[in-house]
Amino acid sequence: MSVNDATRGPRMSLRRAIARVAAVLALVAGPLTVAPAAHAYGPYGPYTCANSLVWREATPGDLVCVTPARRSIIWQENADAWKHVQPGGGPYGPDTCVQGYVWRETRPSDHVCVVPDSRWWASQDNRNAALGYANIAEIPANGTYSGWDGRMWVSGSGFTPNGSIAVYGWATDTRYMIRAGNALTLARSGGYLPTTYFTSSGCSLNYQRTMLVITVDAATGLVRNAGQQYIPCGWA
Repeated sequence: MSVNDATRGPRMSLRRAIARVAAVLALVAGPLTVAPAAHAYGPYGPYTCANSLVWREATPGDLVCVTPARRSIIWQENADAWKHVQPGGGPYGPDTCVQGYVWRETRPSDHVCVVPDSRWWASQDNRNAALGYANIAEIPANGTYSGWDGRMWVSGSGFTPNGSIAVYGWATDTRYMIRAGNALTLARSGGYLPTTYFTSSGCSLNYQRTMLVITVDAATGLVRNAGQQYIPCGWA
């Protein structure tokens, strides 16, 4: 018997033992490859856009959903931004636009100079942002709250200081946005939205139907889900 023959048996036994241990570990711990965490989100997280829409990405972190054509325009505006800034600055600082151009303001820090129509479209994109997501129920609360104490209320923090906040109800059975009667409210200077009521004291609830209370920061297009509530009168 050769040395190789003499050691083959112990080696094979050791290999089998290692293989058995690995199999047990695999059953207990699962595959050793890194896999995405299990969740109900879309392929790009809770802010996954609906079919045919893409993130606007006018600035870093801009997750407002728009058409691909609209995003192409935005990106071209970013590339051409230097052409429309007044040399040496002006009354609005170093980002002062040349005559005929204004800041786009997809958010307050967006000082890309564009034609006025483009700024108007940016504001519309922001206000309609809640309609662009694949599953609005996945949108996180991020510091917003809603409730009922005889009237429907909404509160929260982290909004654009002194900015307008739109409040909607998303009816889970009919799948459309219900605009609150008093839909627009104003965040305080610190970005805090105090408890704001959106129904009258004599309002009743429809216990057969529910909705998600959705807030939209008009200055940034940031959408939040303030929780599920029964639909109150005036919102159906």
